[in-house]
Amino acid sequence: MTSLRARRIFFWILVVFFLVTAPLMILYTIGYRYNTGRGIFVYSGSVTVKSIPQRVNIKIDTDDASERKFNFLNYSYHLDGIRPGEHSIEISLPGYHTWTKKTSVHSGLSAEFWNVFLVKNEYIKETFSSPSVDDFFISPKNKEIALVQNKKDTNDFIVRILDTNKDLAETAFSSSEYSFSKDKRENVEWSPQGDKIIIPVEKLDLTAGASPVSKKVVADSQKVGQPNYFIVDINSKESINLEDFSQKKNLQKVRWDPNSKNFIFYLSENNLYRIDLNDPANNKLIAENIYGYDLSNSSVYYLKRDNNIIYRSRLQDGESVEQITNQSINNVDGNGDFRMIVYDEDRISIVTNGKLYIYNNGEHENYFYQLKENIDGAQFSNDGKKLLFWDENEIFVYFTRDWDTQPIRLENEVKSITRFSKKIKNVHWFSDYEHIIFSIEGTVKIAETDLRDRLNIEDILQLKNNDPKIVFNFSEDFLYFNDFQESDISQLSYINLLEE
Repeated sequence: MTSLRARRIFFWILVVFFLVTAPLMILYTIGYRYNTGRGIFVYSGSVTVKSIPQRVNIKIDTDDASERKFNFLNYSYHLDGIRPGEHSIEISLPGYHTWTKKTSVHSGLSAEFWNVFLVKNEYIKETFSSPSVDDFFISPKNKEIALVQNKKDTNDFIVRILDTNKDLAETAFSSSEYSFSKDKRENVEWSPQGDKIIIPVEKLDLTAGASPVSKKVVADSQKVGQPNYFIVDINSKESINLEDFSQKKNLQKVRWDPNSKNFIFYLSENNLYRIDLNDPANNKLIAENIYGYDLSNSSVYYLKRDNNIIYRSRLQDGESVEQITNQSINNVDGNGDFRMIVYDEDRISIVTNGKLYIYNNGEHENYFYQLKENIDGAQFSNDGKKLLFWDENEIFVYFTRDWDTQPIRLENEVKSITRFSKKIKNVHWFSDYEHIIFSIEGTVKIAETDLRDRLNIEDILQLKNNDPKIVFNFSEDFLYFNDFQESDISQLSYINLLEE
């Protein structure tokens, strides 16, 4: 009897324990957690993280739960069952800098971090064996790079084409009569097919030691210091002097037609032309009396001087002209710096003498106003929803559309990302368009645009060259730069920022 009674008591104890714990287990399973401070159950929240590299160690406060939470479907971590409130997140991996941030977790919601990038402690640098490099320009084919060398002892300059697979550079163009353009906004531009390049040049003064009269005659005839362009076939090494070929003067802003092979656009005496490189007679006037232009999709966009209004027309004909803006831009200096950066007909930025204007036909309003002064440059993101711009000391992002993914941003909102006392250079987007690569003297840095809590900024490289050129190639995820080697010769090198 005693044994039977004991078994009954034990049975009912188990029943009571089950009745007490089962609801608790159910509440825990569906996300509720007990708040000891308030003495009640509260619905928990979660944290979602997607990072590069993909497999990392994650701590929420002191809880390490990353291994069991990895989702192979979208390569992210979803850490649930987190009590609402303030929490610290630490993301780490041996050999990488640790990423940290504080966040607020709310009941039934997930705090999301979709663009975490961990910087390696040290990257493997590869250096090409090419001669000294002062500037470089990457082909759209990614296997070739145009290298520019200015010879200080002879005033000659050479453009070589580097085959990156073979590590072999061959001379494509050289000149002792011209120098490479000193305008920092001028680039060697590759044709869309990657078989030709446009080289911006300036006429040299070759009259050293000559009489004043002789100098004036030569200067007048050769227009010393005036810009010109050579179009070079990198296979045959044949070149075209565009001024002679087009029979136009004061050439500026030469660009390839992205849709038609062997056609280029250029400005001459403030007029826009489109010329066939196989037929100089096919030299069509596209627009008259303009400040500048840009190409996007199948259209050419330009700002007229007589009314400061933006227009566009189809690339090929220039006849179907459409007015884009109704409001004029004020204080445009026709003799100064003018750059138009177009994403599409709804998103256009203009930099004129440091003043940045934005035209944004948004989802809520139509905006057209001066955004900032003393700006050095601007770049749209690949989806056109963000505009990166910067001055000598500060980097900003302007949002052209509402951004619903965390962190939430609003249309027409401007965020100051970071500021330094020293001059910022080489500013451009990283491949996720949520990070920004830039340099300060010889230090290459990367900064996130997520301004929740602390801003994570890391050093990628420390170069010997205090004034390097740095380019991130989106197609192969390589970061290219020119740096001094042991011989104090500036050579082209690269690192792989997204190693597996």
